[in-house]
Formats: sequence, structure tokens, C-alpha cells
Amino acid sequence: MKKILTAVLIGPALNWAVAKCEEGILAQYYDDEGNPVYFDEAPDGHRQWEPSTSLVQGIQIIEREKISVIQQGAAGLIDTELDDVIAISKSNKWAYGPTLLIAGMRCHVKSILGDEIEVPEKLVGDMLINQIPKQSEYEVNGCVEVKHG
Repeated sequence: MKKILTAVLIGPALNWAVAKCEEGILAQYYDDEGNPVYFDEAPDGHRQWEPSTSLVQGIQIIEREKISVIQQGAAGLIDTELDDVIAISKSNKWAYGPTLLIAGMRCHVKSILGDEIEVPEKLVGDMLINQIPKQSEYEVNGCVEVKHG
């Protein structure tokens, strides 16, 4: 397991973290080592768990948890292409992301698990290598952080 900031979770690592927040989902969609399990006929009708990219899965969580999502560029709050969506939970936890679903899922994870969590090392490696090629990894206080660069 590797400690990582919730604010930089993306891809399989973010989906795994959301599954950890959802009762019963982690056991259905991941093995003991954090590897995704794929179904021909999944319990909820989906082949895999991808709430950070599947509108059907992610929007249910956003609505149920009453997470507010704001497109900052459209609201004139910031002028940036990176992480211009902000999500705010009913407990006043907030998170940014490049899309509504990523911001919403980061916010959900932060609300339940906190600012940093332990994620299977394989998922962190996949996240850093495959999901964020323009960013670099460094560690702060033993926690993986990603710096835009």
C-alpha cells in the first residue's frame, strides 16, 4: 500500500478509493491485492467499477451524497484548463478535478476517508505512469503528491 493525497487520485486508483467508500463494492469489484475484477454480468449491471468515468455510476453517488459541482471557468472563478471543476460535499469537504465525475469522486473519497489514503501500490504506479503523463511525482511527509509541470 502507498499513501497518496486524495486530491491527486485519478483513474483506477480513484475508482478503487470510491469502491472503498461504498459498502460492498470493494469486495465485488476488486481482489485482495487491489486488482480490478471484471464481470460478464456484474451485480449492478456494469462490467466494471468506474465511477470516475461512468456517468451512470458516478452521478448516483454525487446525487445521493448531495455533492455540489461547479464548473469554475464557466462561473468566471478561474481561467485555467487544469482542474477547473470544484466539488463540495454536505460536510464542507471540497476537491478539484478536470471533470465533474473526477472532482465529485475525489470529494466523496475526501469526505469519507480524508485528505490522504492508502492505495494498493500497483494502482498508484498505474495512475502515475498512465493517467497523468504531464505531471511528476514527489513525496511530501511520506505521501505521494503530483505536481503540475
